[in-house]
Amino acid sequence: MSHKLFALGLVSAVLVGCGSDSDSLGAASEYNLSEYEGREVKTDTLEGTWVLAGTGHVEYKNGESSGASNSATKTYFVITEENDRFLMADCESSLAKEIILDDTNISIPSLRFNGTVAGNKLISGKANLFIDDESEPRIESSVVMLKISDNSAPFATVTANVNSEMIKASLSCYQQYNGVLKFEKLNATVKGINAYPIKMESIRGDAASSNLSCSADGKSVLYFYTDEGDSVNFEINVDSNLSETLNFNGSDGSNSVTGTVVVQLPVQ
Repeated sequence: MSHKLFALGLVSAVLVGCGSDSDSLGAASEYNLSEYEGREVKTDTLEGTWVLAGTGHVEYKNGESSGASNSATKTYFVITEENDRFLMADCESSLAKEIILDDTNISIPSLRFNGTVAGNKLISGKANLFIDDESEPRIESSVVMLKISDNSAPFATVTANVNSEMIKASLSCYQQYNGVLKFEKLNATVKGINAYPIKMESIRGDAASSNLSCSADGKSVLYFYTDEGDSVNFEINVDSNLSETLNFNGSDGSNSVTGTVVVQLPVQ
């Protein structure tokens, strides 16, 4: 496995849940939920718009190779109730994740998350993974989720020009993350956005690179990698506790994509 691919794997692994920090690594820039507290929401159901803040730590060792990463994430997402089931919108696919609720205990099996819920408006817990096989990553993560609105409608849009074809999609999940990682002699920082059908990431430091992927039809996916000579750029131009605007573009000479993601969370 190359240094770069391993680095990407470390950060992706920790974001399965999103902790403990490693002093030798340094901490990621954590996100704060305090600005969302104090909102009046219904407490008889989980359904609504939520904000998640999480931190995580991954350690990996395989023979003489070893690495670690710390990361932090903030995710906006919608929970809906369908046929007596609670579903959490996913930022990396069109498939929602099932939530299992048992009194005050809550779990999201696909994220390996287990925790507790208070008043149907505050969820806290961990998503840890420890496998006896030392070649597999050890993941520790801590998550807090806060319900900020009873509105369960999509809160964001992505508009893009993909090979001269315009696409527009409504979003019920939007995630931004950052992290620090170390693998052997590689040291780097990373930031990224998950907003299906768009995903992008930038690594700075050793083995610097950026990548972007876009699914225009929900089936085929275009990939752009700067380390393969492609052009990739993305920039957050508006970033507040309720709104965010992200511009992005990618090109490989044959295919191209340029677009904007606009996030507007419910005021209440």
